[in-house]
Amino acid sequence: MITDAIFNYTLFNNTIQQYLLFVLYTAGGILLAKIVYLLLEKIIKPFAEKSRFKFDDYIFDIIDKPLVFFVVIMGFLLGTKQLTLGIKGSAIVDGLIFIFIAVNISYLIVKFIDVILNKYVLDLTKHTASDLDDKLVPIINKISVVLVYGLTFVFILKHFGYEVTSLLAGLGIGGLAFALAAKDILSNLFGSLSIMADKPFKVGDRININGFDGTVKNIGLRSTKIKTLEGTYVIIPNHKLTTDPVENISRRKGRKTKMTIGVVYDTSSKKMQQAVDIIKKILLDNQDVREKDSYVHFSTFGDFSLNINVIYWIHTSKYDEIVNIRHAVNMELKKRFEKAGIDMAFPTQTVYVKK
Repeated sequence: MITDAIFNYTLFNNTIQQYLLFVLYTAGGILLAKIVYLLLEKIIKPFAEKSRFKFDDYIFDIIDKPLVFFVVIMGFLLGTKQLTLGIKGSAIVDGLIFIFIAVNISYLIVKFIDVILNKYVLDLTKHTASDLDDKLVPIINKISVVLVYGLTFVFILKHFGYEVTSLLAGLGIGGLAFALAAKDILSNLFGSLSIMADKPFKVGDRININGFDGTVKNIGLRSTKIKTLEGTYVIIPNHKLTTDPVENISRRKGRKTKMTIGVVYDTSSKKMQQAVDIIKKILLDNQDVREKDSYVHFSTFGDFSLNINVIYWIHTSKYDEIVNIRHAVNMELKKRFEKAGIDMAFPTQTVYVKK
């Protein structure tokens, strides 16, 4: 019959029937992949989204496209099995299948990292005060993509018998040259990673580094911005924040205040004790002062005054609240000294003239 003759017609060592079977299996793989994709997207995935667990959503986001591509690869593989390819042809097809599978596995790994970083880790970073980790996640994601596909490329070359040792050595030397050229950039990047991991401070904290005392306004990938108490902005490279001592003033449980109050030498012993009692009472009555950590005592006989040493701790560590509490204590102290007739001293000099 004519149809038998057509089907059995041989072209490049394969009959028309074999070519048709190849097309049929390949097209069947594509069709089955489309069905699998629709099944995942239209039925299974919506059902998973209704569950209260997010883990199943992550799983479908990871496996959907790699699974579809794997079905296509299997269809193509079964199709090639219908052909008489010979040694060279089989080697080429096997090589293509190997490349497809290697790329698909790499894509699966990349999808896994992408979903974990962008849907899980990034969701966690939104609850942190710093925006540094929000910036780092996309960078880490891009670096992981380059690393995964780079290693896959090397693995494929090695599979086909290419010498990759010299290539890796060249990449190592190039990487070293790049690292030396970008030393400051990398040190600041690792500094930002260290800040994110150790959390020595966060946005809004008041810190002191190298004499710069101020509030942290922004933590970036390269530097940290601080607004000083004078109202100026200081940009500090992140690697400095990991090598130089940083004092986090906001983490203090309180602020120590130390002052010396001098009264005139004409003050009697009774008035002197009254002055000490007045100061103690002021600190005791102030709710923002820690009572147990307050010390008031007649300390020294100065050049022109009798000195009372005062040490007390303020509960808060916020600068604006600290200055307001100090102001309140000082104003109350001056009012009560005036009412009690206790005179504060100022630098004086008495000259005795001998006749």
